Amino acid sequence: MTEQESLPGYPQPAGAPRPDLQEKNNALRAQQLSRKWGERLDDFRMPCPLCSGDLQFQGAHPDHYFEFAEGEPGVVYPLDVLSLSFICNRCGYAAEFDAELFNPAYIAHLEGMPPEQIEKLSNRDYRVLVSLKGDEQSKTLLDLATALAGEESGEVVIIDTAPSEALSDLLKDKIQHYKPHVGDPAPVQLVQKSGADLGEELLRVSAEQDCDLLMLDGHDWANLRPSVTDAVNKVLETSVCNVAIVYDRGLRDARRILLATSGGPNARAAAQVAASLAKAFDTQLHLLYVASPNHPNWREEGQKAITETLRDLNTDSIDIEHHIQTSPDFVDTVIEESCNYDLLLMGASTPKLTEQNRKSSISAKIARNSPATSIMVHAHYNLFESWFKRLLG
Repeated sequence: MTEQESLPGYPQPAGAPRPDLQEKNNALRAQQLSRKWGERLDDFRMPCPLCSGDLQFQGAHPDHYFEFAEGEPGVVYPLDVLSLSFICNRCGYAAEFDAELFNPAYIAHLEGMPPEQIEKLSNRDYRVLVSLKGDEQSKTLLDLATALAGEESGEVVIIDTAPSEALSDLLKDKIQHYKPHVGDPAPVQLVQKSGADLGEELLRVSAEQDCDLLMLDGHDWANLRPSVTDAVNKVLETSVCNVAIVYDRGLRDARRILLATSGGPNARAAAQVAASLAKAFDTQLHLLYVASPNHPNWREEGQKAITETLRDLNTDSIDIEHHIQTSPDFVDTVIEESCNYDLLLMGASTPKLTEQNRKSSISAKIARNSPATSIMVHAHYNLFESWFKRLLG
């Protein structure tokens, strides 16, 4: 069954997305997929199964299907599938592939294409997961998420955690009329909370959607239940994705972005976010290292930490400035410097979020007191890398 009209009188499950909003989300995602695959498949040859012609990419479009709910007579679940269409340039044969399952890299490998072309075709979407309740006073989290996902040709996945139906409707309306801070909006996919614990939902959706970054509101974080904190720590421990805690103080502009670093995996993860935001907002990225005044080689120490922080990035297209200072108080210096910036990023100073939220945490002190919107980034644990380093000393 592919048409809703063929299912008259069947109820939809509680919490199903509003049809007009879902339709708009699907259309946005189809446009983004058409652009993404249109660029990647320019030099891609997929042989027609009926003749010696080639299947040429026509674009992405949404298909609507329905399935009956197991154990719930008379209840149907809508299934919105994005399809990629191809037509043979010789015989006109038409083929469609589920966008989630389409794997052109494997076909390119079978066709003996060069490794660089296979790598290009194997790049997957970048997904940012955001939890919203509908009563947010600003759209900073959504602006940051769509800027990141848009720069990476990805999408934003939102979990609707509204405590009431009225707030859920308000959230849907906000998303439907959302206009991004910069550029075109990345496609936004709204996921209804299934009634399970928020922590379980964050873990489930981040894994199922293959997310790269989980973004949470720092002001809400202190009030979350321990079960949610434990679940997010599990996201990190199981290497599902990185986690960013955002302390929102508005985002009128983002002409200057500051990344405070002292090295380490969390700082490298923060650098990846900072670099993507700098590209999205077309602005400078400033790196700050604050050294102890008692260190005899403080300048060399600072440059080494900055180099290590940027080691995983291609910085050719980013305007980066390095700042190395000496100060006996790292926290006060970063807070004072952040007054001159619109965004402050830093790696979390402790591995787990339960520890990070303590008042004694260095990065938590900075985030709470900085006048700029601040983002603390936790890198997911690379358990193999940690074991390997311990093994080799």
